[in-house]
Amino acid sequence: MTRFAEVAVDFKSEPAKTFTYVVPKSLDSVTVGSLIRVPFGAREINGIVFKISRVPEYPDPLPIRKIVNPHVLLTQVQIDLASWISRYYLCSLYDAAAIMLPIGQRHIRKLYVDLSKSFVVDSLENENIIFEKEDKLLIHLLENGPAELNHIVRKFGLGTENKINRLVNDGVLNLKYRNSSQITQHKYVDYVYMSLQDIELPPVKIKQLNQRGYKQALALKSFAKVSMPLNEAYKEFGRYAINKLVKEKLLHKQKVRLERNPLSSIKMNFVDKVFKNNWDLTEYQKLAVNQIDKSLRKYQFENSLFLIHGVTGSGKTEVYAQAIKKCLDLGKQAILVVPEISLTRQTIEYLQSRFPGSITVLHSHMTSGERFDQWWGIAEGKYSVVIGSRSAIFAPVKKLGLIVVDEEHEWTYKQIDSDPRYNTKDVAVKLAELSKSIVVLGSATPECTTYQRALNKKIKLLKLPFRVSNAENNFPIKDREYSSNGSMPDIEIIDMKNELVSGNRDIFSNKLLQYLTKSLEQGSQSILFLNRRGSFSSMQCKECGRVANCPSCNLPYTYHSQSHRLICHRCLRKRRFYGKCLKCGASEVYYGGIGTQQVVANLNRHFPNVSTIRWDSDTARNVKQHESILEEFRSNSAQILVGTQMIAKGLHFPNVTLVGVVLADLGLYTPDFRAGERTFQVLSQVAGRSGRGSDKGNVLIQTYNPSNYAIQCAAAQNYDLFYQKEMAHRKLQSSPPYSKFIKFLYSHQDMQRCIDAGERLVNLLKHQQDSIGDITNDVFGPSPAYPPKIRGKYRWQVVLKGNQPKRIINNLRLPKGWVIDVDPVN
Repeated sequence: MTRFAEVAVDFKSEPAKTFTYVVPKSLDSVTVGSLIRVPFGAREINGIVFKISRVPEYPDPLPIRKIVNPHVLLTQVQIDLASWISRYYLCSLYDAAAIMLPIGQRHIRKLYVDLSKSFVVDSLENENIIFEKEDKLLIHLLENGPAELNHIVRKFGLGTENKINRLVNDGVLNLKYRNSSQITQHKYVDYVYMSLQDIELPPVKIKQLNQRGYKQALALKSFAKVSMPLNEAYKEFGRYAINKLVKEKLLHKQKVRLERNPLSSIKMNFVDKVFKNNWDLTEYQKLAVNQIDKSLRKYQFENSLFLIHGVTGSGKTEVYAQAIKKCLDLGKQAILVVPEISLTRQTIEYLQSRFPGSITVLHSHMTSGERFDQWWGIAEGKYSVVIGSRSAIFAPVKKLGLIVVDEEHEWTYKQIDSDPRYNTKDVAVKLAELSKSIVVLGSATPECTTYQRALNKKIKLLKLPFRVSNAENNFPIKDREYSSNGSMPDIEIIDMKNELVSGNRDIFSNKLLQYLTKSLEQGSQSILFLNRRGSFSSMQCKECGRVANCPSCNLPYTYHSQSHRLICHRCLRKRRFYGKCLKCGASEVYYGGIGTQQVVANLNRHFPNVSTIRWDSDTARNVKQHESILEEFRSNSAQILVGTQMIAKGLHFPNVTLVGVVLADLGLYTPDFRAGERTFQVLSQVAGRSGRGSDKGNVLIQTYNPSNYAIQCAAAQNYDLFYQKEMAHRKLQSSPPYSKFIKFLYSHQDMQRCIDAGERLVNLLKHQQDSIGDITNDVFGPSPAYPPKIRGKYRWQVVLKGNQPKRIINNLRLPKGWVIDVDPVN
């Protein structure tokens, strides 16, 4: 009997939409989860099978063309999860499922650069201009046609992307996305080995070989003990000797699949490699582990979601490790999701030493080959624990028992750059429901919406109120009498307005300088935290008043003193600065704001002989650079670390006794209802880097707004008080969790086109609202998004806000060009 397949195709269709195809008898292995090729209009595209049936859901279906991969790539749980993602985040079903495929199995969109149509209209004249200027980039595009942007940047070097952005603004070039095939395969290496029957080679034969060739005899003696890659054998014994032995069948060649493992370079240098016994845990840790273990052993949906609310240094990682062990003891697997993989080497080392051979990682910083091999290693059951950033939640784990989301408050768990725009936490909860697994969320500063659910008994709340080394003394956070070993740090707010009144115009308060001096004298380390990199956040001419803005993004340039460059941190456009106003040429320029380079320069002025490390995305652009800076500071090679938000994310430096927040106000006044929450979280987290060793810690928070409740609550390390104030504020504003948002974003080089598209969408939504009689939701806009311009394109938005905003857009066909973001984080 003929079978029919419901297929999600690689096409921007409405959510949960499938197309019907006939399964030919020659492709009888096609089943749910198969990746296939299907005809679609005049093209042939990829598709994923979501359902097999005997009755077609649509008439006159076409046959499937071929199977892309003979393996079934998606499980039924992943198929169900993709269906939920598509419906909830309003994306195509294929996009929702394709993020679960191994790399190298799908057609992806790549950004290509080409000469614009308007530029090539008078092609002869423009060709002459190009060749007269000897512009290598334009000559290359003229002679070779469109090229992938990454290839062009690699070919022509640093600064090329800035030049391309400038030429796009000038109408010379176009940037467009195109579908591109991405091919990744297993890597095989030729090995040379000796068969078992030849290992006991007769002494007579070895004697004969010695007479014929010394290297042949030496090779045989070596291969009797171990096999070897063919290239290495050639280097050690010579190509002639190895080929001669292979020809005489004394040695054999075989292709062996090579695993590209990103953990192979990590050394086991973590101090505590001993698995803690249960009696070594604190009472609060024991309670948390036992509660999770109980749910692992007997799954119940109502007891499957936990929130570990533990102060910084309370031993949440140890609870994760114990919970993972309990999970593995039951023959199940675990996923640990972390907000930033480049900052988690400590966690990876710790867990790898606890579960040797069972750990792997999965994240976007790996090479394509590494991601491909680790995906298949997980799918084949080789690994029991997967650690990774947000996409690791889609790892092909077959026997999932536990999902841990560390630092659950981090906004980076939300995908914002491409469809599907999912939130890892929400996906984790749904995946756990489908796979009957347990979810553990952990944070010292939980997201307010998460904490509300915990207080409403929808999440089981587990508290770790003490730092581990001091927990036995039973000093709760509210009691400020601590011993000098493992206590929470003393935190003080410094009003920088008073510093100005006293005549101090330095970026460092007098007290911060005193504490830095004392820390250096004691041989301790210090951290200075700032929410911004660069030297100065803006530049304004004192003559004409102009602020130096990026023409592509309309945002202020950041001045970098070391390179004397103005850099836009949104599109990376750069230009050299010669100390004069870009408009009127005046040399009187005001440098506004503070950057990490300025902080380091001031430190060098106050402490010229002190070793200082700067850590931001300018100094650490990849995982290796991150790890190099971490290792340098961890080994006490530097006394002061100056950094941005990266240093606030769960790092453990026992020798740090002082944290100085240079300016806490940054980020407080961004157009985001979560600005206060994010400020509280980052201040609390960075404060937690101090005093984690045997010495008492101190934290100084410099601010011009000492009365702000987010800053005051962070200084008091009082999460519950902050939660009460923040939720009261959100209730007045009807912000989440008291409402839901859906954001629609439109981008174009013509601002008026953005405005017109926005007005049409608003009218469409309001008409739909009237037609269904909806009065519980509101339509806002159109208005400029934040930031209002990126890479030469204006950005306008329309926002739906209410209890059920999806009611308005259900069954509504939206105009093309709009990006939909459900539950946006910015």
